[in-house]
Amino acid sequence: MINQIVNKKKMSFEIRTINKGTILNIDPEAYKMTVPLDAKYVLVPVINMYEIYKVAKEKEYPIFDANIREYLGATGAINKKIMETLKNPGERVNFFYYNNGITIIAENISNENTSGGFKKLSIDNPQIVNGCQTVSTIYETLSSLPEQTLEKEFKDTYVMLKILKIPSNDVKLQTLSNNIVTYNNSQNAINQKAFAANTQAFIRVQTEFRKKGFLLCIKQSDKNTFSKEFKKPTKLLELNSAILEKFGLSDISKTKDLEID
Repeated sequence: MINQIVNKKKMSFEIRTINKGTILNIDPEAYKMTVPLDAKYVLVPVINMYEIYKVAKEKEYPIFDANIREYLGATGAINKKIMETLKNPGERVNFFYYNNGITIIAENISNENTSGGFKKLSIDNPQIVNGCQTVSTIYETLSSLPEQTLEKEFKDTYVMLKILKIPSNDVKLQTLSNNIVTYNNSQNAINQKAFAANTQAFIRVQTEFRKKGFLLCIKQSDKNTFSKEFKKPTKLLELNSAILEKFGLSDISKTKDLEID
């Protein structure tokens, strides 16, 4: 799955932490881990995660393609709390303590370097496989504020980032990569349909339903996505009017009535 994604578009990004901070390099051999992955833990400023998503959007790079959840919107209880914490100057300094962190799988991780008062490393073709809600809410919150104020306002607000290097051309590691996606998203309730949602079979079925004017909801985020894309169901009704009329449903006027769970 990761292999299919990164072949579409490329992106490199610089991860940073404060100069006095620590980039923890995990030594798999010392811990007798059977797979010698390059793995790092970095406490990064939340603005760094705002920037990675901003760059991805500008480049139209699908940074969440390997994430089975996608963004569920800012109205849910968890995401609402994340946003409230970030907006509260007295509370945002505790963000690290409140949040479970973010996991990124990358094609490559560069050696650590120091410049401009920061410790830095570059990652290639990143996929955020856990922490979509955190990163998306960080982006949505910080996007609503003046850009020139972000560095000052959020300089002491951090989130834990785990980075794993898994080259897409290493076939032996693809099962591990898919398991990482699965297990990183198993701590909270999530149905098995969501785990299969990124497979080509599900995507093709969803596409065929859409061609006929119906919205098949597979991922948890689909309803939120569809509500934004189809604020009015006009285009959908143009496609499915004959079917609706056949079953006496011509009075349908809301997008949610055309969604199939």
